[in-house]
Amino acid sequence: MRSPKDREKLDETATEWEPARDRSLSQWGDLLSMGWNFACSIGVGLALGILFDKYLETRPWGTVAFLLLGIASGFVNLFRVARRLDQERDTKDEKSETPTQ
Repeated sequence: MRSPKDREKLDETATEWEPARDRSLSQWGDLLSMGWNFACSIGVGLALGILFDKYLETRPWGTVAFLLLGIASGFVNLFRVARRLDQERDTKDEKSETPTQ
């Protein structure tokens, strides 16, 4: 059997660990979604380009233009998420640093 002091220590450890775990899972979700967002941006650009060419008979220029826009959009989203994750990490590091006395 555990003493009440041991239980208190376990409870304190569990409460400190849970927010870090949730934050870590959230970051993993953001990282995994970056790849999907990039691929979907390219796919949507390609699909719009093909439709554009089909209806306006401008083959292949619409496809090329919209594909390049999709790639650019994918990179913009990729950098936005990466910058946000970096800022969150910096904020977490600043909070965890304790001033030396």
